[in-house]
Amino acid sequence: MRRLMAMVAHHRVDLSPLVTHYFALDDIQEAYDVFSQQRHGVLKVALYPDASRRPAGRRAAVETVA
Repeated sequence: MRRLMAMVAHHRVDLSPLVTHYFALDDIQEAYDVFSQQRHGVLKVALYPDASRRPAGRRAAVETVA
């Protein structure tokens, strides 16, 4: 584990493709449901303080219909 962490710290391994879903912190319940039930092809979930803080080019993990 230490060796892997060192590789990540030195940018020798990019784990970002493993993050498949992004949610605002306000949507934490939905994020938990998606992850715990392994829906929508989820691998890893990233939470952000608000929706505007998601990385550029990333969209919300699950589109909701009003």
